[in-house]
Amino acid sequence: MSAIYCQKMWRGFFLRRKHQQHLAAIVAEEQRQIKAYRDKLRDKRKKSEAAVVFKKVRVVQGITSCIVFSRKDNRRQSCDYGIIARVYLPVTQETFKFVVEEDTLREFIEQALEIDGLSANEMMTPEGERAKRASLVTEECEAKYGYIHY
Repeated sequence: MSAIYCQKMWRGFFLRRKHQQHLAAIVAEEQRQIKAYRDKLRDKRKKSEAAVVFKKVRVVQGITSCIVFSRKDNRRQSCDYGIIARVYLPVTQETFKFVVEEDTLREFIEQALEIDGLSANEMMTPEGERAKRASLVTEECEAKYGYIHY
């Protein structure tokens, strides 16, 4: 009788232990998948943050706005120097997004710096960045959304 009781106890223990190991393996796999997903999101966020050329929060006529300029193509040797401009207004929770092509951007910077013929490297200098902020935001936003004045 005691041998049957010992076997019954051992089998119960063994099956519980096997089930606990199975559950632990499931949890470990879920954690691995979550980690892989978060790593993927982190890499995507880093790529999008690396493309940001200019980011600033400004108060315009009592309305707070967040302005973000980012490159369309973040590769260093890219042929496209166009910019995506996003203006977020927290009061209305609206985001305005428009794309400024390289030709238009080049014209804005040349007018602001009063230079003829601008190379791609000169477009990304600090003077070029200031020119983008000054002329691009005011003229483009004013043209598209008449109530945003800087």
